[in-house]
Amino acid sequence: MKVTKYGTALIFGGSEVGKQWYPTKQEAVRRASYGTQRKYIGTKEVDLYCEACDKDLKPGDNYIKRDEDTRYCEDCFEENSITYYTVGGEPVGDENDIEAYDDFDLEVEQEANNDTEV
Repeated sequence: MKVTKYGTALIFGGSEVGKQWYPTKQEAVRRASYGTQRKYIGTKEVDLYCEACDKDLKPGDNYIKRDEDTRYCEDCFEENSITYYTVGGEPVGDENDIEAYDDFDLEVEQEANNDTEV
């Protein structure tokens, strides 16, 4: 499933030093307004799929997100403890660099809500 994410960038010395992506334009614009060193940078299309088995992911699926481009479905990842995740026996991260999503904590809003203008 492809979704649109809305981005902000942290500006330091005239260069972008970090980007964050949000599920709605409203949230990105609100976060960009927090200081003079942040700006709204536009949109990015993200394909939600499992990196291990290529299963398409949709809102409500249980999966973990390693970074903005890497996700693993519930069939492929194992939670070895509360803070440590593996895929196929290989470590993929811990609670500090993995985000877990399920039907109570959605990474993206439903499609009807993504088109909200600010």
